[in-house]
Amino acid sequence: MTTLIAEEAERLETFIVGQTFDESGCYSFFIDSAGQLNMKTITEITRNVSARIDEANFDDTPFTFEVSSPGAEKPLTDIRQFAKHCGRTFEIKLKDSLVFEGKLKTLNDDILEFEKKEPKKTNQKKTESTEIVSVPFDQIQSAIIKLVFK
Repeated sequence: MTTLIAEEAERLETFIVGQTFDESGCYSFFIDSAGQLNMKTITEITRNVSARIDEANFDDTPFTFEVSSPGAEKPLTDIRQFAKHCGRTFEIKLKDSLVFEGKLKTLNDDILEFEKKEPKKTNQKKTESTEIVSVPFDQIQSAIIKLVFK
């Protein structure tokens, strides 16, 4: 099943970023893309995989599958997801347990650069210092976009 989804996803310039399976026999696949992901693409993947399953005469054990985006509140898990989010603020948790909030400025190969702002208080004035933090992708344990509602 995963191979079918991965092949169709790749054909449509998307990729799997997560999957689950529950005891009721439901496979859930979460896909994303380097660019904007739309419902038409998700629908096409689902339709094409369903047709391939029908043709392949799969196992007699009943199952269902669904394909969706991971959702805005889920951590980004694939480096290909980051480029389209430059300029957005993330909560980053590193493998060494350091946690910080920063705006993604650039992505160079596997190094992400975040602008981290720190409040400072000097001479009774509140100011802010800005620091660029370079993080290798393989050191990120969790990266979640901070949603802003205005």
